[in-house]
Amino acid sequence: MLKKVEKHLLYINGMPTSLSLNKVISLESSGTTGDIKLIQHDLNDLFGIFEKQEVSSDTTVSLLNIKHAAGLNLLLKNSYWKKRTYFFSQEYLSKLPSFLRKMKNCEIHLTPSIYRFIIFKYGKVFFESMDISQMSFGSEPLSLDIIKSIYPQIRIKQVYGSTETWEVPSITNTLDPRFIKIDPNFYQYKIKDKELYLKGYTSLNTPIDEDGYFKTEDLVEENGNYLRITGRKGRILNIAGKLISLDEVESFVEAQMEEVSKCLAFVKSCPILDSKLGLKVILKRDIPIGYLKKSIRALFKERFHKPAIIEKVSYFKLSPNLKAVYE
Repeated sequence: MLKKVEKHLLYINGMPTSLSLNKVISLESSGTTGDIKLIQHDLNDLFGIFEKQEVSSDTTVSLLNIKHAAGLNLLLKNSYWKKRTYFFSQEYLSKLPSFLRKMKNCEIHLTPSIYRFIIFKYGKVFFESMDISQMSFGSEPLSLDIIKSIYPQIRIKQVYGSTETWEVPSITNTLDPRFIKIDPNFYQYKIKDKELYLKGYTSLNTPIDEDGYFKTEDLVEENGNYLRITGRKGRILNIAGKLISLDEVESFVEAQMEEVSKCLAFVKSCPILDSKLGLKVILKRDIPIGYLKKSIRALFKERFHKPAIIEKVSYFKLSPNLKAVYE
């Protein structure tokens, strides 16, 4: 069993780093929210999965957090296959383009939030002249236009998983990478009220139902054998009798409004009247608030409940996992 990640395999912010491993890996927070959540995984079980998932690229560059499941999964899987992994924290983003231009045939792993942050702060020029073989992202909603416009000729892969299941082996739809096909050799699944349940490897202390399925709290859209993660159950809300996915609202605004760089949807509760849908947006260029409100509400006319609150902001508060949160 792999007991140590050697220095030549792991680099953090450019510095070679070794890492000793325990038989049991403990994760103390959720990768989605950053909330406290003690989860334990047996390394022997994880390596049994890794040996069936060979890594194609010799080098991977990532801004994932190695204290959360996605980053740690990437590190352990690459180390198992003796592949180099470079992790960078967000403050090193400005140095990343020059570093990536020195890499050959590398794979890059980022969260959708960080993809949007890079485009907002540096523009699409950030990814120019780079030899990137594959760009991977998590199941957090991301506009397909954003990914393809960054680097249209490379392979795009969605990596789905959770703190409890680790990475769920899947095949990404080449025509629409928002859809994945779960590998039946690793997991069975069922869908109840649009919520995904998984049966397969889970952490040592994960609750399962009487049939052995784990309730993921992820909502899905089906297209044949492919699934699209549409959002977390806690991010689907009933407003004035309509079910609204805050994740889909955000992706819709970012895709349809060329003036909007980033959007954060939220719900403001009212003890007497119905709850109100609100949006906070970061703009690529300043436009009058009246024009912004009129344009967004016109877009929402047929598809979503119209937002009652629309605000221009210069930044979003970020969770410990670099995801925008409402305050």
